[in-house]
Amino acid sequence: NGPPVQQTIVQVTIQGFTWVRGQNREQTVLVGETSAPFEFTFTPYNGYNLPTTLTPWSCNPGPAICSFTPGNVITPSGSPINVTMTVKVPIQERFSVGGDWSFPVMAKVDLPGGYGDSIWMPPDGEITIHVQDFQLQPSVEQFALAPGQSSQITITNREFNNLNATVNLSCPADLPPGATCTLDKTTLQPHDVAVVTFRAAPGFPLGFREFELSGVADV
Repeated sequence: NGPPVQQTIVQVTIQGFTWVRGQNREQTVLVGETSAPFEFTFTPYNGYNLPTTLTPWSCNPGPAICSFTPGNVITPSGSPINVTMTVKVPIQERFSVGGDWSFPVMAKVDLPGGYGDSIWMPPDGEITIHVQDFQLQPSVEQFALAPGQSSQITITNREFNNLNATVNLSCPADLPPGATCTLDKTTLQPHDVAVVTFRAAPGFPLGFREFELSGVADV
């Protein structure tokens, strides 16, 4: 027969939340500008009330700046919370995140009692930023210029992610005395090519020089 069997029923309430991205999952943004808001909804259930940090994978720190409204730390109080996030790609970070760039926006919870943290990502994937930008591509990066002679290079206006902008090209402002620069065109449409002619006067001192041609887009 054996000892009597005892059964204990324990009811456990599981607390948590859902973190859902809105319909807009990708945008095209000009470098240096800020995106329109991406929308998210944070919904706690069963009394979940732990402070939860919203963490975009490649922002803050990272090459882009992501800003949340009402903030990147959520303190739940039972009702769903609508969150928006904008993304800015600073001009100085154009080479870090240029082109097409995707990343997840996570919700991170520091568990009580020293049990570490828990990271939750939306089930519907990452958001994507298509960065619009342009690049002035020289035909060569080094060339020889003998005293009394001239040399030519070409500059191509490459534009990315359907940027359709006119670029105003100018010669280097810091040419040394005896060196000149001329352009066959100063206004470049997408994929246009400009011919740049450098000339050195007779007796121009030998040595290595660095020049920087600049272009400004009309956007």
